[in-house]
Amino acid sequence: MKQFKAQFIFSWVLCISCFITRAVDCQKWFSEKNVTRFTSILEERVRRLMKCGDIPGLSIAVVKGNTTVLLKGLGYGDEKRQTFVNEESLFCIASLTKAFTSTLIASLLGDNAKNVTWDTPIRAILGHHFSLEDVNSSETASLRDLLAHRMGLPRFDLARFSTSFRKEFYKRLKFLHPSAPLRHRFIYNNWMYFLAARVSEKLGGKPWEELLQQRIFDPLKMSSTTFTSKLHTNSVRFVHALIRTTETVANVDPLLHRKFSLDGADSICSTAADMVKWLKFHVSAGKSLDDHQLINSELLQDTHTQQISQQLLPKVRQNDQFTQMVEDGYGLGWGTGNYRGDPVLTHSGDLFGYTSKLTILPQYKLGIFTNSNGPAGSGVSEVAHKLLHSLLADAVLGFPKQINEREACIVLQSQQKQSSLQQHEWKRQSLQSSQLLFEQSKPFTGVYVHSGLGIINISYTPEKTLLRLTYDNVSSYICPSEIVDRFLMEPTGVLKTIYGVEPVYRHLSYIEFIRKFNGGVLGVAIPLFDWENPPIFVKHVEGQTPSDTLAAEYQIYIREFKKSFSTSKASCNSSFTIIFYLLTLTIYEFS
Repeated sequence: MKQFKAQFIFSWVLCISCFITRAVDCQKWFSEKNVTRFTSILEERVRRLMKCGDIPGLSIAVVKGNTTVLLKGLGYGDEKRQTFVNEESLFCIASLTKAFTSTLIASLLGDNAKNVTWDTPIRAILGHHFSLEDVNSSETASLRDLLAHRMGLPRFDLARFSTSFRKEFYKRLKFLHPSAPLRHRFIYNNWMYFLAARVSEKLGGKPWEELLQQRIFDPLKMSSTTFTSKLHTNSVRFVHALIRTTETVANVDPLLHRKFSLDGADSICSTAADMVKWLKFHVSAGKSLDDHQLINSELLQDTHTQQISQQLLPKVRQNDQFTQMVEDGYGLGWGTGNYRGDPVLTHSGDLFGYTSKLTILPQYKLGIFTNSNGPAGSGVSEVAHKLLHSLLADAVLGFPKQINEREACIVLQSQQKQSSLQQHEWKRQSLQSSQLLFEQSKPFTGVYVHSGLGIINISYTPEKTLLRLTYDNVSSYICPSEIVDRFLMEPTGVLKTIYGVEPVYRHLSYIEFIRKFNGGVLGVAIPLFDWENPPIFVKHVEGQTPSDTLAAEYQIYIREFKKSFSTSKASCNSSFTIIFYLLTLTIYEFS
């Protein structure tokens, strides 16, 4: 205990000294001997936070300039096989992939063989088969717009489970109605980074994965970093993501990552040992480990520079009060903001059970990376990583603690309790939902078409006496609710793994049928595609070939409705909304 106290006092003296003298290079304090003493304290803090945050396994890396302050793996990589996490354990990093894509494009722009800049129109690179709904946007949308999430297009994340949508991505783009005009608003969109990967292939003349390997991974000696398409999931180094349901905790099927992650957006897997090199590369303004300038520093700085502001949700602001880490802008593959008033670069990732976060404070050349394997559904992973980064940054920089470990645990336990209550409430609502007889189900069953997103099938399952919604590779039972024509989703299979347990998606887990003037079902709105402007799939009329033109024509009527009511945010079951729907549906029905 005395030795522990001595180390503790020494570490904080070290940090306070760094805080006082950080105008001078603070790195001189981090000798090998001092780092060993200092990191033992950091590790203990991390372990305590992991315990109260219910985090099974964690990969962590902290750098200060060219010095590795902390490199560690903690907890379990697979509880069934009792494999432990270390610095060489392989986690999928989800959306931290985006910074790799923007950095790759910066590297390609540095060659300047084709005189391409950040402001070059995408169409000038991809040709005329790149087409958006708006003609002017098709001509002027640039690389900068694409990477800064300024395209105005909704997320449509559920489309990642559609094989046909991926194959026909260019064709479908022009049928996706934007939620905002080009450059008017930040709308996070994984598909735009999928498109950015295609841009890099056009510029570099090779597949996206090969370009990253040659231009980023190999020069930085990131030898363990790989792609979801090449994962060796039987290796003891592979860390299984976990999912929590109301009943148990289980491994997530790795096939989900291979099949449904998106190139350019969320398909890279890495280790803490490799991510140390990635952190050092960015805090050194683009230099490799041997001090070679790998990428033009000005182009790399462009990726770090805010291009658009974000609209912060109340929930985000609430979390910021605990950490003072505010992300209110976006660069090119990086979130921008401030930590205690100092500029910060940051990004989070959350996909199929993995949660990751990367934070860089350029002023202090400080970089922090954490990655955990769940469990998805606990409701605390993202908050836990944010608290971890705050605690680690304060300790390394010698700042007074904004929040201590005990307070952090109270925050996490509160989040867990709230998540558990939400899950049980949703389960209670599902159990109370009435079931359907076959005759009652007939108006709802059939094929529903959206010109951009494809086809949804709604069928009756006699053994469950429920309707079942199927969209390509995913499906869900749908149960009648207390609101007329609104059905609660009870996801199965893949969809249950992804959306079935996370509270953030639960309030979106319903569908709403839209009636014709004569009472028949015309279409169905599905918020899981886009919560702000749920796309409407039009019911296919028997004996008629599903028509993209028909679906697109109907979308025009719905679009005018949304414009009229965008300021009031009227709900679909309000009387004014019903009246307007009836008018638009009458036009459609008798046209």
